[in-house]
Amino acid sequence: MEDLENEMFRQRQPEQVYRLARLRRTAALLHHTLLPYHRVTEETVTRRMMSGSVPEERQRLVREYQRTAGLVLTDIESLQEAARRAFSSYSSLVSADQNGVINRLAIVSTIFLPLTFLTGFFGMNFTYLTDEMEGEAVFWLLAVGLQVAFLVIALYTLHRTGLWRRLRDEDGGLDDE
Repeated sequence: MEDLENEMFRQRQPEQVYRLARLRRTAALLHHTLLPYHRVTEETVTRRMMSGSVPEERQRLVREYQRTAGLVLTDIESLQEAARRAFSSYSSLVSADQNGVINRLAIVSTIFLPLTFLTGFFGMNFTYLTDEMEGEAVFWLLAVGLQVAFLVIALYTLHRTGLWRRLRDEDGGLDDE
């Protein structure tokens, strides 16, 4: 289980999730199958031992069986807990990746939203725009100048907040491994 979890941290693949689910199902099946037998055996052995007619050697063997059966069930329960932890780790890895994608999407939208607004605005047929913008210089100043100004402001804001560096560091850390 731990090896599978370590592989997931190195590089996630869909087969790992299937293997993890299979291990979790197997552990649950073992636990649900063995627990009723263990309880019945415990009850039967306890009643038999209380009668006092069991020889000392058999009592020792029964205690050894009880201890071993308890250890097996404990091992199965620890396997179930390890599977739960591995699923939790996997979901946190997926969540971290999704957060990175959302951050990148926010940066792209920060850059392109003002540009989209300006292109939409200049694509409209307002009489003010068609009557007042008689020269090409005014058009280029407004159309390209405003877009460049918004782009510079957006990049400056991203640089000042440190999002660029964090995203670059995250990408670099993932590529190195």
